[in-house]
Formats: sequence, C-alpha cells, structure tokens
Amino acid sequence: MRSAGATRLALILSGAALSLTSAVPAMASVMPAAPHVLFTHATLTAPDSHGNVALSVDVRNESAQSVTLLSIADTPSQGFMFFTAPSIVTGNGAMSYAANVSVRAHHNLQLGYTHVGAMLSSVPSVRVGTIVPLTIHWTTPRGVDYTTVVRFRTVAAPAHLRFVMR
Repeated sequence: MRSAGATRLALILSGAALSLTSAVPAMASVMPAAPHVLFTHATLTAPDSHGNVALSVDVRNESAQSVTLLSIADTPSQGFMFFTAPSIVTGNGAMSYAANVSVRAHHNLQLGYTHVGAMLSSVPSVRVGTIVPLTIHWTTPRGVDYTTVVRFRTVAAPAHLRFVMR
C-alpha cells in the first residue's frame, strides 16, 4: 500500500515529466521521396579475354531535379568506369574517362557503346543470357545518395568491341 506522500510524489514527478515532454519541440523528420528515376533495357556484354564488359542501360529521369550517376558495381568485378567515346565498336573510338554522369530533370540518357558509356573490368566469366544484378549509385544536387539494384541481361559482345583508352 502506498502512503499519501509517495502518491503525491509520483503525481508531481509524472506531471514534471509530462511538462518536459510537451516543452520539447517535435523532432520528427520526413525523408523526401526519392526522385523518380527509371533504369530500363539493361544489358552487359559477355566478358572479353581480359574480363572487360560494356554496359548499356536507358536512364529516364522523371523527377524535377537533376541526378548524377556515381557508379555501377557488382561484388566480383575489380573495376568500374564511366567513359565518353564516339563509338567503341567502330574500331576508332578511343574512350575518355568520365568521373560521373549527369541526367537533367525530365530527360533521358542512354549509356551504351557510343557517346556515354560504362564498363566493368575483371569480370569473371558470364554466359550469354545470364542475369547479373548490378547496383547503381546515384545522387541528387542536395547530396542525398541512392542505390538501385538493376538486373542486367548478358548479351554477346558486338563485333569489333574495343576498350581503348585515349
């Protein structure tokens, strides 16, 4: 059985706790919705003798802000690179390194064998038709980072595919 003093002390303490919690401003934060970015028609070439593969993926930015692609990765691969080149399948298209790739708001971009592309190196043998999940890392102008896992279908490499650096 509680004494009258203990009950009064409990009421005072609970009242003090209630007044403290109501005096503290609410600190709930709402994470903004991720920009609507779609990755479709994703393919990668079967590895060449050095384990190099070219990636192809359509990027559709349906959001009101630009996004920047930072990397495309998988666990077994030893390297990744974005590049620009006139064409890596015509035999005369040398690649230039690109640190990242921007996709403007409400625009589309195709990473592929011409203009802007991406490649992985030291990829273990992958058969044509195999599905390979790759993680695409991207960010917004405010520095909010996102990752999207995209399923890439392995296709035969086009004739004359060359990974020549400038």
